[in-house]
Amino acid sequence: MPVLAVPPGCYITIIDFKENEEMLYDYKNLLFISQGIKAHRVLQKIKNMLISRPIFKVKFSGTGKVGLISGGALHSIALNNENSVFVKLGNLVSLPTTARWELCTYGNELAVQNGGLHYQITGTGNILIEAISSREYIQQMQRETDVIGTLPNSK
Repeated sequence: MPVLAVPPGCYITIIDFKENEEMLYDYKNLLFISQGIKAHRVLQKIKNMLISRPIFKVKFSGTGKVGLISGGALHSIALNNENSVFVKLGNLVSLPTTARWELCTYGNELAVQNGGLHYQITGTGNILIEAISSREYIQQMQRETDVIGTLPNSK
């Protein structure tokens, strides 16, 4: 029986994947896929590649289980065509292939300096977001390690 240990604050989510689900996943959150699942790379638009960094998203086909790892709990949010959902750039884990999304700032012109970029998403279906992005989680863990390393009598 396989055993997996993850750092404190990391979450593992196992999704039962059905044959006809049309979802795109961020590869950084992919932990494992079971037998019966095939992963396909989907090339992003050039403007999204340049800003959000990943060149590809992953689309699965088949039936089985997909394991995701995240820096915080995963939350499912329902999309609708009338109201946009804004998700911080590093926190988006998956979205339907039919969703429309583009990069934007959320708030006023100073938001880009403080809040960073967001995805503005509309469409139907559900998206998955993580409470804290993997990049933010790593930075947080490094800060905690730095603080612990500077405490007196710490080794």
